[in-house]
Amino acid sequence: MDARRSESNVFSPGGLMGVAALATGHRFELDLPSVTPATVAGTRRVVRTMLSFWALSGPAVDAAAQVVTELVTNVYEHTEERACSLWLGTLGEVLRVEVQDAGRGVPLRRIGLPEDATGGRGLLLVQALSTAWGVERLPFGKVVWSEVQLPVGTEC
Repeated sequence: MDARRSESNVFSPGGLMGVAALATGHRFELDLPSVTPATVAGTRRVVRTMLSFWALSGPAVDAAAQVVTELVTNVYEHTEERACSLWLGTLGEVLRVEVQDAGRGVPLRRIGLPEDATGGRGLLLVQALSTAWGVERLPFGKVVWSEVQLPVGTEC
């Protein structure tokens, strides 16, 4: 949590119990101490709301919401702690999404899945929706990040 937060700038999205977030300018942080399927859906709604607040709309918002859904779902599916932090920020005409968790495993794109497989395509979606994505290992976990192109001329 950020020590600079005060009660006036803490954003508590409805339906996400135990969640604290910081929204300042074109940077947004959200701590998810207990990721569940309901948290994933709630987080997607919060991301759409924040991007709307930043006056962003259209395909970039749809792409960012889907990327967040996939990355937070991976926390639920593949980490023991099922906790993470989400960061959104604009860097010029790019929206950067980062999800940090304590998991030591590095996510892998699965290629050649059977047609009837019901999972395993999340990172392929992230790759398709992003101009770039990757994983940074940390001493205490990892950050999976994605960059989504904003419309040309977007000033964030």
